[in-house]
Amino acid sequence: MMDMTTGLRHPKPPATTDRAARKGAQRAKDRRESEKVRVRSGGRCEVFVSSGYWRFDCHPGRCYRRAVHVHHMLSGHGNRLSAKGVEAKRKQHVCDTCHQDIEGGIGGKRLILQQSGDLPVSTDPYKRVR
Repeated sequence: MMDMTTGLRHPKPPATTDRAARKGAQRAKDRRESEKVRVRSGGRCEVFVSSGYWRFDCHPGRCYRRAVHVHHMLSGHGNRLSAKGVEAKRKQHVCDTCHQDIEGGIGGKRLILQQSGDLPVSTDPYKRVR
């Protein structure tokens, strides 16, 4: 069907400014929630390891290192900036070592989340594996 106002066969798609504005608002909320996480942690890694294999520098309990990254516990395409993935309770302030162990960087995943509910929360413990 032809659009009589523009003479085009199909109407013009909506402007992308709305999409850019929504993304900007999501990123701003993500930054605000990340700041809450940094305040909550007090600058110390929030990873709590409950059980499993222990390395020479890792002991049961909360990690003692200085936190430098905000880890999104809900990851994957579309989840990081989703409504639930942005919440402070679904993020952790973590050190470099724990972040690598969670994400599986060098040597694969060495920390596995022991999730207590349907969605992860910052207080869920991890289990160390080889």
